[in-house]
Amino acid sequence: MGEAVRFESVDFSYDGAPVIEGADFSVADGDFMSVIGPNGAGKTTLAKLLLGLLEPRSGSIRVFGRTPRSARSQLGYVPQYAQFDPAFPVTGMDVVLMGRLGPRIGPYRREDRREARAALAEVGLEGLENRRFSQLSGGQRQRVLIARALAGNPRMLILDEPTANVDAAVESRLSTLLRRLNERMTILLITHDLGFVSDAVRHVVCVDRWVKMHPTEEVTAEMITELYGGNVRMVRHDKTEHEAGATGAHHG
Repeated sequence: MGEAVRFESVDFSYDGAPVIEGADFSVADGDFMSVIGPNGAGKTTLAKLLLGLLEPRSGSIRVFGRTPRSARSQLGYVPQYAQFDPAFPVTGMDVVLMGRLGPRIGPYRREDRREARAALAEVGLEGLENRRFSQLSGGQRQRVLIARALAGNPRMLILDEPTANVDAAVESRLSTLLRRLNERMTILLITHDLGFVSDAVRHVVCVDRWVKMHPTEEVTAEMITELYGGNVRMVRHDKTEHEAGATGAHHG
């Protein structure tokens, strides 16, 4: 199994203020990894570096052996927020077809529509192709955005806070979907919601300016308490809810 991602001594600053320091880790192709940390810790910045939207101040990044910018077509990205005008008459299919856009300028091809329909079916939204995006529930919108990322047939799916503003039932469906997708692609999940870090996650990257990677089973409650600066509710691999701070407790 090859490498999907490698960060080597990566530093990044905004206007001279350090945001990421000492990012030095690798992600195996086919892995399921979660990037965790408090709000403002640099998780989204790490994703933008991975996508080639930002350049590191120092260090190097490789994605499937290439620079992030040149590997971008192999990455599917689900952003943290979906801002849209509810009056704009865009359908679920219209949104998913955006995932087929690239350097080519021109009308969508038959192949594009076929891939978009397949992506909608994969996330369980067949039959809703022509429904207005604004008329979909929050969970359905999230799945449309995942379908948009899948429409480009990526080797890696990157999701930034996918459980924001969704209820527990939607979280459960998203977790099941991501487990299934991980059978054929690398998953990188950015979150501050530790309850969504399930036993499917093999590695955890802790970000609070400094970046450290750990196998999931080695992450202790004490480490999480230090990362977040206080007690936080977590879910263990056995799905027992508890608060960080209990000796020897693990999360997942």
